Amino acid sequence: MYYLVSYDIADNKQRGRAAKILDDYGSRVQKSVFEIAGLSDEMWKNCLARLNKYVKLGDEDSIRIYLMCETCRGKVQVIGKGPAPMESPDVIII
Repeated sequence: MYYLVSYDIADNKQRGRAAKILDDYGSRVQKSVFEIAGLSDEMWKNCLARLNKYVKLGDEDSIRIYLMCETCRGKVQVIGKGPAPMESPDVIII
């Protein structure tokens, strides 16, 4: 599966924790946006469990997760110098 994860977290420490966890599973494409591709269901559940356990969200904070199918992923457009959409890796090491 392919996920687009964005977050809006005010606290620097909590925002850093979210970024560190997401960086273990995908690629940062903007300051608060990650693309995650090619994870097994078990690895994705592990990612979500870590976010829920270690990132304490304030009243105004949020993490948004968008699931994208292969067809939608192929239609991603980048304007400017952003990286190309993440490809599913052959091997993921965590």
